[in-house]
Amino acid sequence: MIAAAQVVFRNQQGEGCLEWLATELQRAGVTCSPTEWRGYGAAVPQLLVPISPVSLTIQVDSDRDYIPEEIAALAEEARPLLSTELSSSLALCDTRLDIMSTTPTKVTETDRAISVFAQTDLDPANPEVERVLLLLSTITGGFVVDCVNGRLCVPGGFKWMAL
Repeated sequence: MIAAAQVVFRNQQGEGCLEWLATELQRAGVTCSPTEWRGYGAAVPQLLVPISPVSLTIQVDSDRDYIPEEIAALAEEARPLLSTELSSSLALCDTRLDIMSTTPTKVTETDRAISVFAQTDLDPANPEVERVLLLLSTITGGFVVDCVNGRLCVPGGFKWMAL
């Protein structure tokens, strides 16, 4: 699946992060339910949020093999846009939420290759999607990255900055 948006934050909930998020989202009036992505012999826990025009899933990623490096690259890219305090805060993040459409990614397979098309029908600028993203930012104290429109929103902020 292709992430349309990400919420980058410092995870203080550990392995219970997804369950904690479900509780906090429901407390804020957002309907969600546990689900999972299955493929290639793996099952990845997610939350399903049924919104219009496209339902979305939320998946926690804190893999130490690549997440710190990806967050460091984001912090470097965003440094000219952020105050020293916010830049330092972003650099301390260790987890991200991948926000994805429930519409399956286009995949073609032959006996020689598997092609995955990097496209999504989930637009983070849609008001319903944006509402969920900003709520996730508030809950986690995280930075929102709009991967479709190239924007960043800081924790507690409601103003987008172009990346």
